[in-house]
Amino acid sequence: WWVVALAGIGLAGPGFQKINIKPCPVGDLTYVRASLKTVRGPVAVDWRKGSESFRMEVTIPPNTTARVSVPKLGLREVALSESGKTVWSNGKFVMAVAGITGGTEGADYIALDVGSGLYRFKLTGTPERTQ
Repeated sequence: WWVVALAGIGLAGPGFQKINIKPCPVGDLTYVRASLKTVRGPVAVDWRKGSESFRMEVTIPPNTTARVSVPKLGLREVALSESGKTVWSNGKFVMAVAGITGGTEGADYIALDVGSGLYRFKLTGTPERTQ
């Protein structure tokens, strides 16, 4: 279960009708891949952390919705794309990809509301300056 926790797969509604995906990139961990069989089908997360980017592939089963949170890793001026199409830029959600219905930004994550399907996210940004 610890791999599922690091991948960030969580239940958000009865019968896995709604799922939360919120990865936990801790320490020097740079990669996690996990899946969970549900009554609706498999939920899968595969993420990789770079020094100025975070890539995550997410599979959401049919008849399911999810809140997918992409960690900002302390980066600033972040941009987020899905399969090469911008979905978040300049602090705002950009409606550019079918299946993604909205998004919000918190201190540590950009969270997107998605429907079932396969998503390939890439977050890029500038490292915070240390003084």
